[in-house]
Amino acid sequence: MAKFAGVGIAVVGGLFIAGMFLPTDAVRRAVAVHISAISGQTVTVNGPARLSLLPAPSVSVSKVEVGGANGGANVLEAERITARLSLIGLMLGRIEITGLKFTQPRFALLVDADGRANWRSGASLLSLFVPGDDAETSPRLGDVAIDGGQLIYRDERARRRGEINDIDVDVTWPLIGSSLSAGGTFRLRGETISFGGKLERPAALFRKDISPFALTLDTKAIRAKLTGNALAGRDVQFESQLTFSSPSLKLLAGWLAPEVENVPDFGPVDGTSRITVVDRLMTLDKANIKIAGSRGEGTVSFGFGATRTSLQGTMDFDTVEAQPLLNLQIPTVETGAGSHFNGARLGPLDVDMRLSVANLKAGAITVQKAALSFFAREGRVEASIADGTIFGGRISGRLAITALGDKQARAQAIIALANIQVDDAQRAILGTARLTGVGSLNLDLTGEGGDNGEILRSLKGDGKLRLLSGVVQGFDLTSLARRPDRSAGEVLADSRGGRTSIESATASFRIANGVAATDDALIRGTGYRVALRGEVDPGKRTINFDGAISPQIGNDLVRALELPFSVRGPWFEPVFSFGSEGFVRRPAPPPPAP
Repeated sequence: MAKFAGVGIAVVGGLFIAGMFLPTDAVRRAVAVHISAISGQTVTVNGPARLSLLPAPSVSVSKVEVGGANGGANVLEAERITARLSLIGLMLGRIEITGLKFTQPRFALLVDADGRANWRSGASLLSLFVPGDDAETSPRLGDVAIDGGQLIYRDERARRRGEINDIDVDVTWPLIGSSLSAGGTFRLRGETISFGGKLERPAALFRKDISPFALTLDTKAIRAKLTGNALAGRDVQFESQLTFSSPSLKLLAGWLAPEVENVPDFGPVDGTSRITVVDRLMTLDKANIKIAGSRGEGTVSFGFGATRTSLQGTMDFDTVEAQPLLNLQIPTVETGAGSHFNGARLGPLDVDMRLSVANLKAGAITVQKAALSFFAREGRVEASIADGTIFGGRISGRLAITALGDKQARAQAIIALANIQVDDAQRAILGTARLTGVGSLNLDLTGEGGDNGEILRSLKGDGKLRLLSGVVQGFDLTSLARRPDRSAGEVLADSRGGRTSIESATASFRIANGVAATDDALIRGTGYRVALRGEVDPGKRTINFDGAISPQIGNDLVRALELPFSVRGPWFEPVFSFGSEGFVRRPAPPPPAP
């Protein structure tokens, strides 16, 4: 026992003696050279160096700067760097660094307006080493730890900025010929992100070869696992299998593309995909995704251009609940004077997405076999639907929103419904059906304003409505037209249990200030004709119509008899009023002049 104690005392004594004879400048220079070899940049140590022998040999230097490439700003400034030293090397009077710890470092990755970066690319850094795979002869790198670090990214040409804070990371890479592992946490946009990963053959990347890798991410927005291969060519590339899950599409989009704020709140989201990254293009191929229970498959790609991010792809879904899409609003900004449209937030990404949906649902309404497309460019977004089946007929349409300066927007909506079953539509929308028939509707609307309310109130355009072979339940208009000699009270009492057949109903209407008005609505049936004029106010959900019923015998209209009436009130429960005298005899028109 005494023998071992003596050896220990001798080792400690040797360390103190070695430490006494190590010059401070040599210690500082050794640390600077080691960091310079890793970064490929000039390193300056502005503060003092301090050697510690217990509990393990180490040296600390303060006020460290790593210069930038291309004459740019410093790529690293650290309050303190602690280098772990080799015990044997120290006893032999040499400074051999086996690990580094950066305390409160600040990394700055900057790109100027001419596209010059202040850091060397990953492939360029790797070219600094010319190692072999032999672990015994490869240079020793040791461990690297970052405590309380910060990374700032600015690209003046692309107008992009980012910041990562509270970086606590440990990297283990004993030899260039061995595997590299890393793990830790950092905060991005206020959210803590945990990660862990391993690179099996980092030395292979130096020779532009392939290395297997694995990576896991865990955040509030996403949990993901990637396993695949990395390749260092002109830039680092990789191909892997991705498995991920997220509580909602809104959270996921906010993490991937924070510039996009108006995202439907679908969730949860999970899936698998093959993912490849080449240069500035990330592609998710053979993607199988489940969003709020809806399953889809297809391909999606993200392009990270010099100034814009793009999203494009095609996906096929079985069932999609459309209500979150319908809840989206034109982006606005709040000011002291109220809210107004924000043109800078319209079309933050370049988007070209095509979706095929077997069942698109909005409450009780279902569109089958819908082809959807979403298009966006800076200052403009557009959504369209084509080839959809609804209520036994067809639906197509387009909605486009375009920025008019910073505070105004123009919205255009075109919709066409062809040959739909009106009773199916009423049951889905109102829960009951008193009208049957085959209907068609065409609308073309535009509106402008500083917010959603102004756009709705400014709507203008035109439309056409047609109904064929219909029946109205609970009102016998045919009986009324055949017996015009009764009072209005008798008419209502006798007709409520009947029905009225409609051969055709047509109307063209114009929209101004959000109100639809018509002067030529016409309903024809066996034994009668109804002419209507009035308006519908979608904002107030009211109707206001005046009309007249005229009997028809054969092909001849009895123009001398008319029953005036009105329809007013909420459009779901309007009030019908008839002229108190029943049918009115109109004087015959004068004969034409000779």
